[in-house]
Amino acid sequence: MNRVCQHAHDWIKNYFFLVSLFFYIDSIAQENVLSISPEYNIPLGKLAWSYKASPGIQLKYSLVARKNRNFQSGLSFGYTALQPLADTLYYVVDRGGVGGVGIGTATFSPFKMIQITGTMNFEFPVVKKKLSINLGLGIGIIYGSREMIFEDSFGAIDDSAETVGWASMVSKAGLEYKITNNFSLSPYISYTFMIQTGNTDSNAIDYNPGTGAISNFYSPGMSISYSF
Repeated sequence: MNRVCQHAHDWIKNYFFLVSLFFYIDSIAQENVLSISPEYNIPLGKLAWSYKASPGIQLKYSLVARKNRNFQSGLSFGYTALQPLADTLYYVVDRGGVGGVGIGTATFSPFKMIQITGTMNFEFPVVKKKLSINLGLGIGIIYGSREMIFEDSFGAIDDSAETVGWASMVSKAGLEYKITNNFSLSPYISYTFMIQTGNTDSNAIDYNPGTGAISNFYSPGMSISYSF
């Protein structure tokens, strides 16, 4: 437990150092924007071997730049719980001449992910004050947790809980339609690239044998924003 807490504490410090380099906020903003974004997270690659597309949500606070109103910087908090493909997955266990071939079962809990992302968004008007194209980029951290149980026909059981940290980069493209001066709707699609963090030294407090492993997913969604 202490190792997990220390790991989280170190990552929070590293994250805010990273954001301080990347995340520019104008000292006097002319406009604030609050957004809520239901989305659908669709796993790719190895993540898709065990988990299926699942709903998630993003909450975001942004500031409109004083000198360039087509630029926003902000901070986004997200949550998703990727659901396993099935209650039980099966795999083949081959012990060669010792025990032959058997069947194993794998049970996964939902993969719960908390996301914190510093964001930059650029707006390109198409219809003045009504419709624009939005492009965004974000850098952040993601913490995920899950439980896994592996049991084979030879009686071997492995029950483990995993808490994983990723450094993440998010690219985003969408349209924004102004309903009123204060409210807007923005359908979008985003792509999240994640790389596991930690230390490969088994004696380190942030030891993670999966350090460097890559995961990714994409997310169609809809932002509902209020400007003030």
